[in-house]
Amino acid sequence: MKFEDILMKANSLKALIVEDQENFRNTVAEMLNFLGFETSTAEDGQKGIEKSNSCKFDLIISDIRMPNKDGRWFLNEVRKVNKNYPPFIFMSGYADFAVCDAYQEGADAFISKPPIPEKLEHIVTILCSPHSKRWSKASSNINQKHNNNILKKFSNSVDDPGFHQVIVGRGGIFLQIEDYEFELDEIVSFDLNFSSGPIAFLKGNGRVVWKIEEDYGVPSKHGIFFEYLEPKTSEIFLNYLAKKDFVAVIPNGK
Repeated sequence: MKFEDILMKANSLKALIVEDQENFRNTVAEMLNFLGFETSTAEDGQKGIEKSNSCKFDLIISDIRMPNKDGRWFLNEVRKVNKNYPPFIFMSGYADFAVCDAYQEGADAFISKPPIPEKLEHIVTILCSPHSKRWSKASSNINQKHNNNILKKFSNSVDDPGFHQVIVGRGGIFLQIEDYEFELDEIVSFDLNFSSGPIAFLKGNGRVVWKIEEDYGVPSKHGIFFEYLEPKTSEIFLNYLAKKDFVAVIPNGK
């Protein structure tokens, strides 16, 4: 689904940009205006929550480090009202923030500053699509090295003693697999069969959005953001989401 198709289904999508640096705030607002959004801005988390409480937004983009109230405080306040909506994107130019924690705490995506227009549009298109269409387009950049159902038949139990862990979030999966390692920003396919739990299988592809390197024999941990779910998988997963009330977009495995 292209972004213009999304806009055709709504009179006007509203976005809130919360950023203390005026140049970045204006840049992101211009990018979203170009995509057809009606935008509002705020310079810190306190002003951001005041605006989000007074107006319904379809998208929020927020910096993390800000004076007064920071982005993590702001996200927490937003999720107190609604754990899953609106889509919330963190934006930061610092490397000292654990990206895995952003997805655990309820952020739907993370982008680096300065944002690249094409990447921002790609993420926004996924997040602002209706749930039934969100994961309907297969990525054209599947990494062939990991495209042979290698993730098959791993348990989703966090207590698995064999270091095979798959934990499902509302927008991706936490993945820790012995003897397999994926690179940051790599797109991988998955064909997961669960021996227990409410989801029997997941099939599709996604992008590696965070990675914690192997440490003292413990396999690397990966956060994989859903980009495509096979139609039957998507139907089952949406039914699963409808019955859940949780924050983590991609669990951090902690």
